[in-house]
Amino acid sequence: MKRRTHLRVRVIGAAVLLVMLAWIAIVVAVVVVGSRDEAAPANAIVVLGAAQYEGHPSPVLRARLDHALELYQRSLAPLVIVTGGTGAGDTTSEAQVSRRFLLERGVPDSAIVMETHGLTTSQSVHAVAAIVSALPGQRVILVSDPFHMLRLSILSRALGLTPLTSPNADKPDLDARQCAVEVRVRRVAEGAHGVPNRTSVGLTNLDADWHCLGSLVSVSWRQFWLP
Repeated sequence: MKRRTHLRVRVIGAAVLLVMLAWIAIVVAVVVVGSRDEAAPANAIVVLGAAQYEGHPSPVLRARLDHALELYQRSLAPLVIVTGGTGAGDTTSEAQVSRRFLLERGVPDSAIVMETHGLTTSQSVHAVAAIVSALPGQRVILVSDPFHMLRLSILSRALGLTPLTSPNADKPDLDARQCAVEVRVRRVAEGAHGVPNRTSVGLTNLDADWHCLGSLVSVSWRQFWLP
């Protein structure tokens, strides 16, 4: 009996250790990928949507757009694809707000493509894959926050794209509280449109809470370990 109990304790301990190691591996992967800028010539720059407030981009969305604008001005791609649907109670989509922002800063209308239906990262990336399929190549620069890069890269590759991650790592200084606000806005929009808040398709569909954790870890990594 004692031997059986001891064996059970060892099995449980080993299982807990494996879960902890897997969690640590995911966090490390999120931080490493989020610290890497792979921007290079591509067929399109893809800006992942984030909250907008009464037609104005939130700090998170503006940071992504500023970074995408910089990449476009470096002539790394001829097109900018902006994503994001219309949230609950909104009259305009995230993509339309992003388009207006870029137009006001000199990007020609012919260089902007909108994806206006996606309310989740997965929906937006699937729509982007369909748009890019009509282009001469599948190479895209993905613009989002550092903690978002691993998920985007995995999902994009699964859909046949060749992703180059380019996080807006240094602007602005968004903390976990801002991230939580963005998550709540997204979840309200998803719920209003009948989109499940949580999914269980493995690493490619990590819940938004993981993004906030990744954000905090990524900021800590940059502050204490990176020059």
